[in-house]
Amino acid sequence: YWSSDFERSEVRGFEEQLERLIARESGQVTDVDLGEISWSDLSFGVDGHFVWAVPWLGSLTYAGLGMTAHFLNGSGEAISNTFIEDLLDSLSAGFNAHLGLEMPLSDRSRLFGQGKYEVMSDLRYLEFRIGGQIMIGDPLPDERVGS
Repeated sequence: YWSSDFERSEVRGFEEQLERLIARESGQVTDVDLGEISWSDLSFGVDGHFVWAVPWLGSLTYAGLGMTAHFLNGSGEAISNTFIEDLLDSLSAGFNAHLGLEMPLSDRSRLFGQGKYEVMSDLRYLEFRIGGQIMIGDPLPDERVGS
C-alpha cells in the first residue's frame, strides 16, 4: 500500500486545461480550483525468484519476476463523485523485475535487501526494501551459515 498527494503544479496544469476547455465550449471565463488530490494503491501480487549462493560473501542472492494487481484510488474534496475521480480509480495489472540479497545471521534468521521496479499502464516506480526474516523450517544445506 502507498498513498501520495499530487504536486500542486500538476494539479494547477490540469485546472488550466479545464479552464481553457470551459472557455472554448461555453465562452465563459471561470477559475477552476480542484484543491488537493491524493492517489493511493493497494496491491496484491506473486513473485518468483531464482536463488543462488555467494560463498565469499556468505550470502544468498536472487533475481526474479512478478505480477501484481493494483487497486488505484483517487480522492479529493473537489473531485469527489466526478469524472476526475473516476479516471483516477482503476484496477491495473503490474509486472516487476527484482534483485535481492539475504545475509544469514543464524540457521533460522536473515537480514535482506531488495530492489524492485514495477511497471503498470499509467505508473512506474522503483522500490527498495530492507528487513529481517525468521525461518520456521530447517534451511537447505546450501543455505546454512558457514556453508
